[in-house]
Amino acid sequence: MARYPETTSDTTASSARALRWTAVGLVLGLVAVTMLVGARLYARLQPVATASQLPLAVETQVLHPKSFIHSIHTTGTVEAEHRVTISAQLAAPVLTIPFREGSRVAQGDILVELDDAEPRREVARLEAATERVATDLAFWRKQLEADRRLLASKSISRRAFDETERQVASLHATLRETRQALETARIQLGYTVLRAPYDGYIQAVRALPGEIVQFGTPMLEVLAAEPLKIIAPVPETDVREVREQQLVHVRIPAVEQTWSVVLDRLYPRLDAGTRNATIEAFLPKDLESVRPGMAADVDIVLNQTEDSLVIPHQALRELHGETGTFVLIDGQARWRTVRVGAAQNGLVQVLDGLQPGDELIVTPHPQLVDMRSVVTRNDWRRPRQ
Repeated sequence: MARYPETTSDTTASSARALRWTAVGLVLGLVAVTMLVGARLYARLQPVATASQLPLAVETQVLHPKSFIHSIHTTGTVEAEHRVTISAQLAAPVLTIPFREGSRVAQGDILVELDDAEPRREVARLEAATERVATDLAFWRKQLEADRRLLASKSISRRAFDETERQVASLHATLRETRQALETARIQLGYTVLRAPYDGYIQAVRALPGEIVQFGTPMLEVLAAEPLKIIAPVPETDVREVREQQLVHVRIPAVEQTWSVVLDRLYPRLDAGTRNATIEAFLPKDLESVRPGMAADVDIVLNQTEDSLVIPHQALRELHGETGTFVLIDGQARWRTVRVGAAQNGLVQVLDGLQPGDELIVTPHPQLVDMRSVVTRNDWRRPRQ
């Protein structure tokens, strides 16, 4: 009988080996999947660095004592301390007005000439009347002395003597009246020539040559060249801090000059419309380029200290009802409660809570808290070595 190969057992062995490799492959795949899943799960379970844990980039400044001026700023106007309106003191035609608006005049310059014909005639008439009365009075005084001797010798009656005496008294009164009238007429004649009362400028001309002016008619307005002063308003909320003799810094943009002067006057009554008070401060003398009407920037110095710690207003924070700021210490922001004083132009005076040499964080970052890690912008921008 012939023998055939045992194919069934061989097939069974091959199948067993295939099953073993398949099982090994499944195990290895399961291990790989398990490791991948575990790695991802591990990664998810690890804390992630968030923006709140990264160092904040901030700007800082080192505090040094400096001069601090607390002042009130306002805008004022240059005014002349003296101004006068030249008005007619008698009725007469205008002959000449040699100056126009804006002209510079010196004290004593003729500003207006009026026709003096009528005043001169009046003066001449009264001079003649005075002379006539004086002559008559001299005659009757001599007559009185003669009548006194005649009365003593009883050559004339008492009544005749009394008549002579009354005549002397009447002429004496008439002479006094005519002399007074003559003095008034001479004053009126003087009013036909009007002169500048001081050095200054012609602000306005309100009459013309040939015009007949009446008593009291305004003809010219003259502003004194000196002294000049600053008139400026002060809000009612600041009036309680303003005092006479305080230092005032005045800058006139038109001439690009600044002066330090003293507050001379504080008006007691506030303006009913604006509720502002008014101050005056006199400018130095001999300011040829400064004219009345120019605008002026005015700073009234309320207080000035030489060794103050001053910080930007943006560096202040309100936390839990306290006012404070952050300083940089060893790479961390540290909270400091402060007591502040006056504020001026975006700066605040710190009275307590900070020391010279502190490195102040000036960046108003909303995520800034105590002990938060920070890095200055200079360090952040510096390239790594």
